[in-house]
Amino acid sequence: VLQMLVFNRKSKDYIETFMKMEGVNTLPLQLHNPENYSGRLLLANGEVAPSMVLQQGRHARLKLINAMSGSNNIANIGFIGSAAASCQLHVLAYDGVYISAPRRQRSVLIPPGGRADVAVKCRKVGRHVFRTLMEGVENLGGVFGEEGFTVLALDVHSLADPHAADILPSALPGPPPFYADLSNAKPEGHHTIMLGNVAGDQVVNGKLYDGTVSHTMRPDSIQEWSLIGGEGHGLQKSHPYHQHVVHFQVAKVARASLTEDSLVAVQGDYRDTLPLYRDLNYTVRFKNPFTGRMMVHCHITKHSDLGMMTVVNFTSRTASLNLLSPSYRSHPFVLAALSCLFVVSIACSIVGLKRLRTYRCRCHGNYVSFS
Repeated sequence: VLQMLVFNRKSKDYIETFMKMEGVNTLPLQLHNPENYSGRLLLANGEVAPSMVLQQGRHARLKLINAMSGSNNIANIGFIGSAAASCQLHVLAYDGVYISAPRRQRSVLIPPGGRADVAVKCRKVGRHVFRTLMEGVENLGGVFGEEGFTVLALDVHSLADPHAADILPSALPGPPPFYADLSNAKPEGHHTIMLGNVAGDQVVNGKLYDGTVSHTMRPDSIQEWSLIGGEGHGLQKSHPYHQHVVHFQVAKVARASLTEDSLVAVQGDYRDTLPLYRDLNYTVRFKNPFTGRMMVHCHITKHSDLGMMTVVNFTSRTASLNLLSPSYRSHPFVLAALSCLFVVSIACSIVGLKRLRTYRCRCHGNYVSFS
């Protein structure tokens, strides 16, 4: 679990400033800093620069969770320098869902709240450091922009039996059976989510969260959504999109000015968190078998607390009043029209009952009235 603490009082990410969340959080932090440290600390499971012993040629599986806070909290992690030449990194899963085969990469990019399972091994004896780096993501905004912060130091020892070195399987389990490949499926519903806007407001589709349902769908339907970043220009500003309940499959990655690579997203993978930019958007598909509400929000806690969140509903019932926006629901003319419809329906029911009571038919030679 990766966490970043900023002790520079002049930084907008200073731990006390950040935790207050512009007045939203009133709980005292009770920070004690007797040495007046003013830099940054990257913690891995609560430790600074932790280490582990690894046998030469053997893999270690690491489950990485990006719990970093602040404005630049996308983590890009890999090997630097001589370690990059002697060590390998393979991605096994994103956000708890296996990919189809081990994917060798220079580094792994994890948005805030995202998870990644990786396998690392080194063929040379010595200390090799797994750390933050900027190579390959120089143009992306929101990335933790300092190289060299240690995530894990690997102390590689020689292997007594060189034949005991392990190899990764050529194939992985892939997504579970309930996450089918929707690449060639026909979508039954479409929706668009835009996080933020040009003005920098903390909104979803131009609206602050107000507790209402913004979109209604039928359970077990194949949904195709467009995920769009609305703030800034190009790849300047990032808002990590996250949805609850079910993962989504990446159907398309739309890049306006980014070279093709597998760091940000790969078509066909199942994810639940992706960084959105103005010029880096996605088309995703998913199928939710459950009824009820699903939360969608920016995975930067401060942003979601300030309103960058919405709720959608999966229901088999036909949506009526929920299809209206909140402003129309409370409009006096709409309320008057609904009241009229209610009165008319009651009147029709009374007339219908009277007709039933006076209706007569001949059964077995006798007239019988319905009651």
